[in-house]
Amino acid sequence: MQWSGDTNAGFNNKTNSSWLPVHPDYRSINVALTVLKSTKRVNDGKAVQKSRVPTEAGEGLVIQYSTDTRFNPNHLEQCYVSEKACYLSFVNILYKC
Repeated sequence: MQWSGDTNAGFNNKTNSSWLPVHPDYRSINVALTVLKSTKRVNDGKAVQKSRVPTEAGEGLVIQYSTDTRFNPNHLEQCYVSEKACYLSFVNILYKC
């Protein structure tokens, strides 16, 4: 994959070619342009990552829990109380939805 639209697709700035040939469309298809076009998707992914609720071995995930009493008073800083939570099993995260 080409890095950018710069000389030699961003691999080096020498005027001669790189040790591998560069694809002729490197100015229109490259990582730099792809990142600019997919900024919204990248930011959405970062937001989901920030909302991740880490769990340790032996801890469970409470998806719905309605009470005034804390679930585990020994771990108040790790207790997650919410009206609703969603779980994405393919990336193993619980997030506020």
